[in-house]
Amino acid sequence: VDPSKLAPAPKLEVIAEDREAWVVAPPIADCRSTKDRWDKFIGDGDGVFRGVGHKKRVGTNCVWYDRTYKREIHTDDKLEYLRGLVEPEKFGHPVPVGSYWSLGGKQINSSVWVYSQRDAVNVRNIGLKLDRPRAEDPLLKKPPLKYPVTIPSPAVVPPDSPTPGHAIEQDVVNVRD
Repeated sequence: VDPSKLAPAPKLEVIAEDREAWVVAPPIADCRSTKDRWDKFIGDGDGVFRGVGHKKRVGTNCVWYDRTYKREIHTDDKLEYLRGLVEPEKFGHPVPVGSYWSLGGKQINSSVWVYSQRDAVNVRNIGLKLDRPRAEDPLLKKPPLKYPVTIPSPAVVPPDSPTPGHAIEQDVVNVRD
């Protein structure tokens, strides 16, 4: 597994010590580009996502949409939202740590951010950035996390590879007003 092809850890900001770290969402992505077809990937539950082409019918429980790479990411398990996400239905959420493999078996860049809908519900929202929450906002009221946060990855290797998984230390930005 080539670590340079894996998604970076999401950016976190500490708004207040008694609040969850805020997961900073990128601006809402626009998927309207010259590439008309969406490639499909199936997650195996162990952090490996394999390309199956764009025409194949896929029977999984959940579908997530990477608007940057125009990928449908099919899984049998729902992706759990990270604590500290604000409005994930609108602004999306980070993908689980994993490796992505093309239809031909070559490792490709991992998806980074996904949405529950293929297109932005309102075209005027494309490019919209989420305002930084205030410390008094109730959105992040949960037990505080201990920093730095290390998220152990699932096995991110193809089945025939002996390479073990890895851990990613998330970047945490302390923000004080």
